[in-house]
Formats: sequence, C-alpha cells, structure tokens
Amino acid sequence: MKKSLATIIMAGVLLASHQAWPQEKTLTLWSHWGEEPAKVNFMHAAINEFQAKTGIAISISWIDKQALLEKLPFALDTAEPDITYLDHGFSHPRIVRSLADLGDLQVKERVDQSWALVPIAFEGSVKNFLAIEGLSNAIYYNKDLFKQAGISLPQDRPVANDEFLNLIRTLRAAGITPIGEGAADRSVKAGLPIINTIFRYAGPEKIGKLLAGEIDFADPDVTSGLAFWKQIVDAQGYDKDKAFTLGLVDGIYEVTDGRAAMGFCGTFFYSKYAGTEHDRGNIGVLDWFSVPNGKGNDFYEISWVAGYGVNKNGKHVAEAKQFLEFLLTPAAAVLWRQYVQSPYPLTTDNLGETSLYSQLAAQRKAQQPSPVGFTYQSFAGLAAQKMWEKVSKDFIEGKLSIEEFISNMNSRLK
Repeated sequence: MKKSLATIIMAGVLLASHQAWPQEKTLTLWSHWGEEPAKVNFMHAAINEFQAKTGIAISISWIDKQALLEKLPFALDTAEPDITYLDHGFSHPRIVRSLADLGDLQVKERVDQSWALVPIAFEGSVKNFLAIEGLSNAIYYNKDLFKQAGISLPQDRPVANDEFLNLIRTLRAAGITPIGEGAADRSVKAGLPIINTIFRYAGPEKIGKLLAGEIDFADPDVTSGLAFWKQIVDAQGYDKDKAFTLGLVDGIYEVTDGRAAMGFCGTFFYSKYAGTEHDRGNIGVLDWFSVPNGKGNDFYEISWVAGYGVNKNGKHVAEAKQFLEFLLTPAAAVLWRQYVQSPYPLTTDNLGETSLYSQLAAQRKAQQPSPVGFTYQSFAGLAAQKMWEKVSKDFIEGKLSIEEFISNMNSRLK
C-alpha cells in the first residue's frame, strides 16, 4: 500500500521533533509564591518559554512558606525537588549543604551593579543561591489625590525635604490623609520612613555604625533625621487612630482606593500597587526625598534576597541550572517586568519603560546602591530591635519627644 505524501511529511515532522528532544524531562520546582498572582503568572510564563526553547518541562508545587521551611531540610537529601525557592531565611545547615554550587552559571547579559550570586550563610563562599527579586523601598502616591490638592511634583530631580513637608501640610489642608500606614502585621514597617530619613542625613557609614551599636542616637545626623520626621508627625501626616490598626495589604488599599495620599512600602509589594496603576492609571512612585548636605542623598538601598537554588542530590542538576540560566536572560527579565514590576538583576536596554519600577529606576540613575542595608536590618542587639519597633510607633502616634526617643533607644544600645 502506498503512503500519501501528507503521511510521509507528518512522519518526518514527528521524527524531527522526537530527535530534537530525545528524552523529555520534567523537573520539579517548589515555591511559596502561590498566593502572589503576579509571581505565579511570571513563573508559568517563564517555564512555558523555557520549555519551548529546550523541551524541558517543569512541574511547580506551591507550598506555604513555613511548610516549605520545614520540608526542605529533609527533602533535599532526596532527589526532589530539583529546584527550590530560597531566601536568607532558608539558612538551615541541612538546606545549605544540599545546594549545588552555581558558580558555573553563564551570565551573558549586563547585571545590576548591586547584584551577585549571593551565597546563603554557614557554608563559606559557595555560590548556591540565584537571587532574582530585589528589595528596595519607595514612596507610592495616589495621583488623583495629589491633583485634587493642587500638588505638582518636580520632574527633573528628587523632592527636597522642605517640599515633602509642605506636601504633607497641603494634603492635610485639603482634608486628605497624607500617609496611609499598614503596620499591624509587620513588625519593622512602622519605622521604615524614619530609618530612611535618618539615612538621608547620616549616610551609609554612620547607619552601619548605628546598627552595630558603635554610635548612638545622639549623633547629630541621626538627631536631624528624627527632628525632621517629628515635623511630619506634628503636621498630622498620619491618621493616628488608624495608623497601627491596619495590616500591610489594607494599608496599601488606603492609598490605591483614595483614602490616603501616600504609602511607604517595599518593592516586594510593587505588584499590588502596579496592578492598580495598570487598571486605573492613578498610582505614582517617588524615591526618598533629599536633605541639605545629606550624606545619604547619593545612595539608595537595594537587597537581592529572594530567588532559587538547585538540589545537588536531584536527578537533573544540569537541566535545573539551565533553567536558572534562562532566568538571567532578557526574555525572562521582560516577563518579570511585565508581571511583577519590581527590581530584576538584568539591566538590558529592551525592558520597556511602562512599569512603576521603570519610574523609580529613572530617578535613581544619578545614585549608587548603598553598601549597607538598613531598612530591614536588625540592630546588633535583639533588645534594641524590639525597642526600635516600639518607639517608632510611639513616636508616630505623638507619644514621644525627640529626646525621649533618643533616650529609649540608647538605653538598649548599651
């Protein structure tokens, strides 16, 4: 029996396809991003594109973060997962010793100057953690409320501190709550604007010494930062009755839904603001204001703290590394910018200028990454950290003077 030409062609196509991917493989990946739709969409899009390029499939298991922390110390002694989510909290020795060395990853594109393959602690300098999510901080604002109050922002420079204070007063005079806070379920968030303001005056060197207890809060630059934020508090920058009753997400909704004009937040939560900006076009982003002769004016904070690692006991180590290499390509960076809109390691030129992070990155072109992380860092002593959380809230609620703030903090630094 003669075969038709169409049958022969189809057989050839199938054979070529089979020869291109002689052994289809499916990697296993564990992550806790399941409750973050923007990152779920990114991962699915990245995996689909990776599979289209390589023929390698990846099956994701979304696991609660605490459950993931508990499972990994034992799971990584076995062949699954091939790839796992990691951040600096995943430092259990059994996890770290099971991670493959990523020092041989091929990075062909330009990367952010603050980024590197970051080794998780306890195992020397082995590069075992590919960080792809950057954590920074910014001031998000509701464009409609700014317009309602008649506020125009400078386009060619950062807002200065006196302009920021006047902005607070203008909003309040217009009957608008200037700052929406959501710190009820985040222990370090209330103090975020205070430590950023101190940083602008004091700069990275002094901030490093302050966190280490080598200088105290009576330092003139530190005091200047506190004095400025006291003016924000006295100008009724916060709704004090509401400031610490809302959780993080509800605090964000205060701004996106027009009940408050501004919010201070980390870029881990860009997507919550960016989604509103995409749908309504009413969210903008500002870098921190500059201060006269500020030692921190020329710096910004960014930490690369969340990403993925490879199980060295897995069956597909080479293929797992291949996926991580894909995450360091412009194709993956474009997907991250599209879905997540937060800092990404690559600085390739074709990422577009449509996201909130693009706005912030443009503002920071004249700055450099701070050599010292400070917003989410702990003070050297746990007692000092607990005091910081307490006095930050008391200060914002108007319960403490500058002198009392300094005295309380210094009592725990000693």
